Amino acid sequence: MSRYTSVHVLLFAVWGFCNLAKAQPFVTGEVGFSNDSDGFQTNSLSAGIGRYMSDENFYDRIGYKHSSMNFSAPGLSMHGNSDSLFGGKAFSSPIGPINGEFELGKINLPANVRTIGSVQVSGQPTRAVNYEVRDERNIVESFNGLNNRVTYSSRTFAIDYQFTPLINIAGVLGQLNFSDQNKRMLWKAKATYVLSEEKGIRTYFKSTRYSNSVPYTGNYFSPASFQDYQIGFGFRRRLSILRGVLSGYAEAGSQSADSVNSPIHGEQIKLEAFPNRPWHYDVSIGIQTSAGTSGGANYEYRYAKASVVWPF
Repeated sequence: MSRYTSVHVLLFAVWGFCNLAKAQPFVTGEVGFSNDSDGFQTNSLSAGIGRYMSDENFYDRIGYKHSSMNFSAPGLSMHGNSDSLFGGKAFSSPIGPINGEFELGKINLPANVRTIGSVQVSGQPTRAVNYEVRDERNIVESFNGLNNRVTYSSRTFAIDYQFTPLINIAGVLGQLNFSDQNKRMLWKAKATYVLSEEKGIRTYFKSTRYSNSVPYTGNYFSPASFQDYQIGFGFRRRLSILRGVLSGYAEAGSQSADSVNSPIHGEQIKLEAFPNRPWHYDVSIGIQTSAGTSGGANYEYRYAKASVVWPF
């Protein structure tokens, strides 16, 4: 991968684009903003071009995108950019439909070029069960993570089970390997109960737990053990005038990092296009106080992002 350059990515993208004459082309773009209570701020902008490979399934696609990002914090100002190929393919199999998705590229930061990407396979062997297997590699977006060029690779397995028409159970099991030799085991669980199917109102309970083999590396939030519990309410409403779905949630609970407890909460509101269409849009804003790569008592993370896919 040492010879991998943005020129290669662009050539592959142009080749794929030109050899899919019967497919429908599209452009895509995304803008994102986030900041937290530690003063760490991220701004990102990406634009791309691609083609749908099927008129029946808009999951089948291939494309190329370029992204630009800025990171800032007290004592830090860093600019980066990335180039990547992305695509997806839907398959039929004896055990139900299977969707494959990939992204492969490189990210350029000052004196630091890294290969990044992801591979994801999801399926539905029965009407009640969905699964997802994902492998990802990326940079750690934190003050010391960027300065010390820390990356991570993650492998996760998620399963979703419709226990009854009103009750859904989901879980995630995974491991993250950081380039600073830390390994993180991760568990997530969520149980959802539909209060009103007609009004799209639900309540849920969720929990996250993880442990770090090398705690307190200083590159990101990494206690020896972490867990949180949250109860939340959410809603989904179709908005025909916008050809989309408005959804949101509010949740609250408690987190414990090495036996130090603190209250947490999260809120989000999101507007996205109806699924299974060649065009798509997605706008969301939210707040989360549970620990991520940064965290701890009184930590708060705020974000806003918007994306669009438009055929031409």
